Amino acid sequence: MSEKDTKVSEFFHSGCTSEDINNLSHALALKEAIEPHDYISKLFNLFTQFNNVLTGFDRDMWSYISLGYFKQIPKAGEVGSSTMPHKINPIDFENSDGNLGQVNSILSGISMKLPISRLQLDLTDLTVLRNLGMGLGHSLLAYKGTMRGISKVQVGDPELVLCLVTDDIVGYR
Repeated sequence: MSEKDTKVSEFFHSGCTSEDINNLSHALALKEAIEPHDYISKLFNLFTQFNNVLTGFDRDMWSYISLGYFKQIPKAGEVGSSTMPHKINPIDFENSDGNLGQVNSILSGISMKLPISRLQLDLTDLTVLRNLGMGLGHSLLAYKGTMRGISKVQVGDPELVLCLVTDDIVGYR
């Protein structure tokens, strides 16, 4: 008898030998209806924490580019801002930031919903689980956006970078 068969047998024995015959049917319903998703909640909480760090990085990079610590490498034939064609917007970091906001909203909602059910008999987890792909897809878009943004920057004025490294705010002093 396999381990699974043994557990099922013990389960039936417990239900059949109890004083209340309804225990078995109730226990069977619970066993069939509920699929624990705690691992998904924990995983998505980790994704959300990582995404919060990456959001900070994207925003910092946007600021460093604006301050001139880094500059974006111009791409031939690419026009930057519609009002200032010579300016290159840090669009990859901005898109990543926006996608991460969407991701964290979706993944946090999924993470909070999955451990909860009505009397252990509802199937709302199926509706929620349909959004896993959307959350993970936006994550992938955000990660690729950040990497693309990093590949397009170079050091601006070296003296500004030295200022950044020795600044108490950054904490390298």
